Amino acid sequence: MANAKISELGAAAALSGAEKVPVVQGGANAAATPEQLRTFARFVRPVNLIVDGDSKGVQVGNMSHASALFWALARTGRIANFNPATDSLAVGSTVSGTNGGAVTGLISAGRLNSMIARVQAVAATGADPVIILKIGANDVGLTAPETVLANVRRYWETARAAGAVRLLLMSVDPRVATAGAAPALSSAVARAGHAINAAYRAYAAASPDIIMVDSHNALTDPTNDLFYPIGGVSAAGFASMLDGLHESQYGAWLQSKALGDALRLVGRPLPAISGAMINGVTGWSATEPRGNVLGNEARFGGTGGTSGNVALTGGGGVTGIDQFPAAKLFGAYPNLGGTLSGTLAVAISSVAYQPMADQDRPDHKATRLTFTGTPSANGSLAIAAVAQKPSGWDYTIPLDWDADLYCNALTGCAGLSLVLSAGGSGLTIGGNDATLLPALTGRLIPHRPAPSVASADPANITLELRINWRAGMAMSGSIDLFGMGISQARPIPVAS
Repeated sequence: MANAKISELGAAAALSGAEKVPVVQGGANAAATPEQLRTFARFVRPVNLIVDGDSKGVQVGNMSHASALFWALARTGRIANFNPATDSLAVGSTVSGTNGGAVTGLISAGRLNSMIARVQAVAATGADPVIILKIGANDVGLTAPETVLANVRRYWETARAAGAVRLLLMSVDPRVATAGAAPALSSAVARAGHAINAAYRAYAAASPDIIMVDSHNALTDPTNDLFYPIGGVSAAGFASMLDGLHESQYGAWLQSKALGDALRLVGRPLPAISGAMINGVTGWSATEPRGNVLGNEARFGGTGGTSGNVALTGGGGVTGIDQFPAAKLFGAYPNLGGTLSGTLAVAISSVAYQPMADQDRPDHKATRLTFTGTPSANGSLAIAAVAQKPSGWDYTIPLDWDADLYCNALTGCAGLSLVLSAGGSGLTIGGNDATLLPALTGRLIPHRPAPSVASADPANITLELRINWRAGMAMSGSIDLFGMGISQARPIPVAS
């Protein structure tokens, strides 16, 4: 054995984890296990996220305006796959234990079997299953913190044995005693909440395949030591919870920073569909593999808009109509519509797109919408790119879609949403509620991280970006739109 060449050895059976691999460490020979090697190996496979937990986990995975995952993926770009229809396993009103039932508690047989089946299905595609776990809010004050940790450990060890490679363990958020009611937790129950988070931190620190997503402090009222959320149950302005328990849009945005940092450690960044130069290539057919179905309409670098495709009315008015894009393909222009109110006004201009300027290419232009004034009513504007169905287009092929944006101290925004309409199918990511987003600065790529299929052969395909505002909340700053994209998610061809 000692003198045999590697090429002379027989094929290994499935690794158990107990094998030893020789390594050189600090100038000396040592033995490492496969698990130790995996911890420090750079991931090269695609990542598929799976979300599990309680009702707050449901919220993380629903890709709405109050989903931390929606905002984390918008902030990090196309970094991981996630299909809400198959990868969101969370169940509302549940705890970390068995909950006395067959399918309710996190470690009940039914829940574990569902998780195992999904992890194995993802692994069979060649992707790395990465689990985001949001659990513990319903355990606070009811389950001993060490028991919660033991339950989470059982869950993760079961998931890892099934083939999951990473656990992103989200902290337990601050909360009130009863959803929708103002009273804070008692001192003893508040301490239990802090103790669960301390247990999670210790578990992550001791486990090389667990990343703690700790957003507790970001959502907590620093003037209250009773595990209390910002804004209590006010559900308005900059309250971190809608009802004192479940995240508002603002709370989800705060969570998304820590979650996005974790995703960058496990994911593989890919460019936005909407930023691809194929948008502006003359003669590129939308029926060609991976072409932008929206064609030139999706490129927001040109100018020459007309009153026919800018229908934004009311309020303080709109200026710079001639700066709105007027590229035309498949018989339609991109449209800008909505109703302003109060003193809210919008100015349209053409500017260098900052992410391209950062690459020394300021000649790549974007359309800037600058907001000033205060609306007197809730409302939104919509930027819609519409494509008439290209000849020969196969609607049964799934679609990827996104938008590429850059915010410049955008203040008073009450949410963003991206809506795809095709063949009777209407899919929305994002949205809005009574809370506001903070002053937004930087790049956002809102997208659905899994392809979607039209339900019927569509006459046209529309991708619409909506920017929302609230009555009485002043707006300022701007948002730059570089492009919008819809691409057919064709499989990679076999090697010839």
